[in-house]
Amino acid sequence: TLPFLISDRTPRERRVRPTGDLASSPIVGVDTVVIGVSDLAAAVEAFTNAFDAADPASGETDRLNAHTASFPDRPVVLAQPRGDGWLADRLDAFGPRPLAYLLGYDTDDPPAFDGLVSGSLAGRSVEWLPVTQPVGRRYLGFVATRR
Repeated sequence: TLPFLISDRTPRERRVRPTGDLASSPIVGVDTVVIGVSDLAAAVEAFTNAFDAADPASGETDRLNAHTASFPDRPVVLAQPRGDGWLADRLDAFGPRPLAYLLGYDTDDPPAFDGLVSGSLAGRSVEWLPVTQPVGRRYLGFVATRR
């Protein structure tokens, strides 16, 4: 399973524009989608072929208890469980699919929210939000945008 792309053909002048606090928010949008996979090597090969991606960086993440692969200049991290646990159970139940979303911010410090938990993923610092519903785990985080 690979991520899909969405194209919005709505003319820019007809799109909704942020107002009020949202207009000045440092959050610039979804930076990275983390996709759970049961076979990292096969997923890397499929992603590489489908998106002409190259040179994936291998890593580990304790928060997800997973081996990871990330691609330079691509907004995706693939994550394979390091054994039994919630990620393996999720993949058994639902198959490969997104399991976390990293929102980019364009300031020196992450947005201020109560309950942030620091971590890292694919070599990047992540501030995980306390949101856990409906999956029972933190799945939204903040990362500095790639400059």
